[in-house]
Order: sequence, then C-alpha cells, then structure tokens
Amino acid sequence: MGAPRICIVGAGISGLVLGRCLLRRGIQAVLFEKSRSTPTRNKYGITLYAAAYRPLLRLLDIEESYFRNKVAVDASIGGHGRIGSGKDSNEFRVNRARLEGFLAEGLDIRYEHRLETLEQLPNSTVLQFGNGSSYETQILVGADGVHSQTRKCVSPETDYKILPFVVFNGKRRVAPEDFSRNLQEYFKDRNIIEANLNGVLFQISIDDYESDKISISYNYSRPAREGEDPLYRPTRSKSDATNIPEAFFSEIDGHQLKEPYRTVFSSETMRGDRLLNWLMRTMQADEHVLREKASTGVVLIGEAAHAEPILGGHGAHQSIQDTIRLFEILVAKEDISKFYTDRFDQWRKSLHASEQRIHDMHKSLKTSL
Repeated sequence: MGAPRICIVGAGISGLVLGRCLLRRGIQAVLFEKSRSTPTRNKYGITLYAAAYRPLLRLLDIEESYFRNKVAVDASIGGHGRIGSGKDSNEFRVNRARLEGFLAEGLDIRYEHRLETLEQLPNSTVLQFGNGSSYETQILVGADGVHSQTRKCVSPETDYKILPFVVFNGKRRVAPEDFSRNLQEYFKDRNIIEANLNGVLFQISIDDYESDKISISYNYSRPAREGEDPLYRPTRSKSDATNIPEAFFSEIDGHQLKEPYRTVFSSETMRGDRLLNWLMRTMQADEHVLREKASTGVVLIGEAAHAEPILGGHGAHQSIQDTIRLFEILVAKEDISKFYTDRFDQWRKSLHASEQRIHDMHKSLKTSL
C-alpha cells in the first residue's frame, strides 16, 4: 500500500516544513494557500532557535552555514543573523520570506485556495475552496496559522485570549546612506536593539539588506492601562488593525527619546510607514476535540492548534518542533492522535512561559533614552 494522500492547508512555516520533510522521503503532499504568491509576502524578520532548526537541518541534510547564508536577515552583507552582542549561535534572525522560499523548493503549492468547508467521509475528507475547487484527502493537516479556517471547521468553539498589552508595529525602508548616518553605529553587528523606558518597550530590528534600501521594523509596546485606554482595543476587528488612533501619535510625541529611538519613533515619519495595531493573542484548542478529529485523519499543527503572543512567544520554534514530530509519526504510519500525546503538554508549558516573558519584557526599568 502506498503512502496516504496528504493535503496541507497553509503554506507558512509549519506547512512548508512538513511538505519539505515529506518530499525528502519521497512523499509529495499538496499544499493549499489562501494568499497569492508575491515577492513581498512575509518580508520581515523572525527568530529561529537551535533546538528546532538544527534537527530540521539534519532531516533535510543541509549544512547550517549554508542555511544561514540563504535565510539570515543580513545574509546579503555576509552576516549570520546575530541577535545579541555575544557569540551565542543558538538563535539567529531570518527573513521569513527567504526562509519560506527556501523551504518551498520542489513543493506542490496551490496559491489562491481559500478553504471554505470540510466534508467528512468514512475514510477521507473533502476540502471545498472559495474558488470552486475541491480535493479529497486521506490525511488533512491544518497548518493555516492563528486565524485557521481548518480549526474553525473542526473546533468552532475555540476562542482567543487577548493579553492586556498595547502593541504597534511599523515597517520602514531606509536608504543606505540614511541608515549609515542614523542607525548603523547602534546596531553594530546585531540585528535587534531595544530599550525599556518605565515599562514602555521600544524595539528596532533589521528585516533585510538590499542594495538600494534597508528594511527595518519596530515595535512600540506597553501594558494596557487600568480604566479607559484608547490604545487598548481587544475587541477590534481584523480589518481595523490598520486604523491607527490619533492618540497613538500623541503618546509617541510625549516621550523624550535619544538616538536612535528618536529617529525611528518620530510620529511625523511614522505616519508614512506601514503601521499595524497588534493584539497579543493566545489560544489552545481543546485536546479532546483534536483527538476526536485525529481519528478521522484531520490534525492541526503550529498556530492553528496553539498560539503564543507575537512578543514573547516562540511561535516559529514550536511550529517547527510540531512539524518534525508529526512527520515522524506519518512516515512511521502510527496513529496520528499520538502527535497530541507527545506535544500537548509542551504547548501548555510554552504558552505559560510566553505569557510570563511578555510580562517580564515590560517590567518597569528606568532607562535613559
């Protein structure tokens, strides 16, 4: 009997890692992605940790130095994605678009396929997509992220918890000469710098180096204030993330910052940036529901099954570890519900740790900015 037909909904990190690992073993899965394939998709920096990416590289038989040279945010200038000022090589900063492009090589990815519904048959699942197409599969892997439509189909009662933090993220392209004049000396050989001013966190990170521009992103975050806080909007809609309150710019202007934070967190300049109001979501799907669906050949991985806050969370790390374990179970043809036995407690512990980290990140520290 041949390998079971496997469909993966979501061509983010979880889906791509699983597809690439299966391909390495001669199993061609089909990936469905709701977005279009565009060069600018997901061009931002994320952190990878050795406990996840090194086992993956061993499975794919890829040298770490080669991998870093392909995906690090500063690879184009000979860097290796260093985060801190020390020599710790157990974590590094990657450009997500390059990472996903690297993992996607050789995979069958069907873009512009937005999942609508699932129909469970006795020995298979039928996927119905918004473009009118359908596909039948024996094993369905939901890897479609925190807003997972797969999860909504199999566990519609699952909901998010919104942590009480105000977070705004901005992206900016900086000319090389401006970066050299205003920012380079503060980064030195690092790719992230941050400072805490009385519990308000200012972070600046490098996303990419190109010949004509350097892409940076920045986060402004603080705990939500008791009582009325115009910047804490836990019930806002997804589409309202780009609606930035005027109170945000007024609050930025109220800080007395030193360089390089004064240059980056300039309200006048920020108005021209791509700004988003981030919600610090956490979520964990019900274990009993997940096990029941696993018996029908449907399994959720990564942020489709459990989500940590963007700040303080280790989402990519957990997603890669999830995927490696599911891959091992699939190639061994074991009961896929074993995946939850092996991973659920780790999700619970990691979620608790992520909530503690975001609180610790915002502890009030007197920092001169």
